[in-house]
Amino acid sequence: MSTNQMAALVLLPIFLLAGCKQGTEEPSTSSSGGLTATPANVRMLPGQNATVSISGGTRPESIIAQPTSSIATASLNDTSVSIHGVNVGSTSVRVGDSSTPQKTVTIGITVATSAVAILFTQP
Repeated sequence: MSTNQMAALVLLPIFLLAGCKQGTEEPSTSSSGGLTATPANVRMLPGQNATVSISGGTRPESIIAQPTSSIATASLNDTSVSIHGVNVGSTSVRVGDSSTPQKTVTIGITVATSAVAILFTQP
C-alpha cells in the first residue's frame, strides 16, 4: 500500500466525523394511519442526539414502546421525540396518539461506531 493510500485511509474517517455533528436524520417521513414521524429513521454516534417531529395525530401523543435502553434512549416533549445514542446497535421507538383506535408510528434508530458506518448502514 502506498503512502498516499494509507494517508487517505487515515484522513477519510476524520473528515467524515468532522461533518457528523449531530445524529444524521433522513429527510423521509413514516406514517401510520395519519400519525407521521419526520424523519422516519435516525443514525448517530454514541453520545449524539437527534430530534424527530410527530404530527397528524390526536394529542397528546406518548411513547408506547421505548428503544432498547442499552442502544438509545427517547423522550417526548409535546410533539418532539428526543433520541440519545448510547451504544452501537439498531432499535426503534414507537409513538402513539390518544385516538381510539390508537394511531402509531415507529422511528428507526441506528447507533454506529463511525461516520462511515452511519453513511453505509441501512436502519
